[in-house]
Amino acid sequence: MGRFENSYNFRRLHQLQIFRHIIQALAFVFLNGKLFGIAATGLIVPYLHVTQAPFSTAHGAYESLEYTITRGLFPLLVLGVIYLTAITVGRVFCGWACPFGLVQDILSYLPFKKQKLATATANQYKDIKWAVLAFSLFSCFVVAWRRASNTLQDTDPLGVFSDSPFSVISPSSTLFAYIPWMMLWNTNVLATAGITGWIKMGILVAVLVPSIYVPRFFCRFLCPMGALLEPTFRYRALKIQVKGIQREDLNVLLSDVCPMGVQLGKESSSDYIDNSNCIHCGKCLVEEPHKLRQRILEQDSSSSASSNTQAASS
Repeated sequence: MGRFENSYNFRRLHQLQIFRHIIQALAFVFLNGKLFGIAATGLIVPYLHVTQAPFSTAHGAYESLEYTITRGLFPLLVLGVIYLTAITVGRVFCGWACPFGLVQDILSYLPFKKQKLATATANQYKDIKWAVLAFSLFSCFVVAWRRASNTLQDTDPLGVFSDSPFSVISPSSTLFAYIPWMMLWNTNVLATAGITGWIKMGILVAVLVPSIYVPRFFCRFLCPMGALLEPTFRYRALKIQVKGIQREDLNVLLSDVCPMGVQLGKESSSDYIDNSNCIHCGKCLVEEPHKLRQRILEQDSSSSASSNTQAASS
């Protein structure tokens, strides 16, 4: 079993990763606190969360952004929460609090061979989340414009998509709101689902299955919230620092352990993980970069000695 496979072996998890998953679980309990007697709050959390979940105690930032725009209001408060988070801690909540991120982490520990995507392959798909973001916000502005029209009496011009277009089909919404509500109503989800319900279930399966083989598949390629947080990544105050290892060696380490496929470009500092996809999961910190560097040097020495031996033999 290679280094990449070992990174997703649950029995070999480092204590930091176990601690991270505990924090994720506690965050999930808080977000569904009504189930445990916790009162609802007006807190806006800077990651994907479904406000309409049966036991929700907080508001998801992206869903709130969509709802505010479709109501014809400027989302000052929501944007303030999103970008104050972005310039301070970056995407740390994606790695340590997002419930859909936790689900993907759990799926990555299933005993199936993991696919380490080449950088070129990942780059071909990395902009899909921007297309999701653009289509979602465009739909929101269309709804807001039509609602503001003096001649239009229909308050829901796009039907169920009129308040938060992306959240209707979001796999997170389906998993944490749509299915739980169906269970509480004691109905057969598949029997009662209309075309929208089947689309929602299909998207959920289409996202969860690849997440078994490609860690954090949704976060890397589809999440619009991640796209919103990307532009300010160079200005965030919280960064992971890794000293004593060259950029090339660090990229080798990241390719073997990072669930987000982070790689550093030539303009990046070798002392910091400076990439917009970094979710501060800490995997690169616990994989002992100094030992990795030593292993790389030993491999280079071994290859050089082997070449010299072959040359002497010839």
